[in-house]
Amino acid sequence: MVNDFFKNLIDETPRDVQIFVDKYEEISMRIYQLLKSKGMSQKDLAQSLGKRPSEISKWLNEGHNLTLKTIAKIEAVLGEDIINVPLRQSFNIFEGKDAIRGKMNFTVYKNNKPSIDNLEMTELTPEISQKIA
Repeated sequence: MVNDFFKNLIDETPRDVQIFVDKYEEISMRIYQLLKSKGMSQKDLAQSLGKRPSEISKWLNEGHNLTLKTIAKIEAVLGEDIINVPLRQSFNIFEGKDAIRGKMNFTVYKNNKPSIDNLEMTELTPEISQKIA
């Protein structure tokens, strides 16, 4: 009877809520793993981020919706990825003769122009080299 209740409750939970809970748990566990491997406490992390320890506790234990910016700050302090998005695809930034073909982790824009800082290039035309520089 109790198992049926919980099964029905899970079945009625919207898919996006289930995904959020799963991702939140994975992110929290990753942060805990990194803290432990680096011999750091939540208090140490709080000090490094200029936050109160209670705020870090809230982030890690209460289903707080961490922003990507906050996650990036935590990654910077811990020196490790928390989220790793496997984005290795072929791409074309421009059409025709100005095409760049290669692989990318992220496309970075500086002054509304693509930057090659984070791109692994397999081919770069001279025309596009001037546009990106």
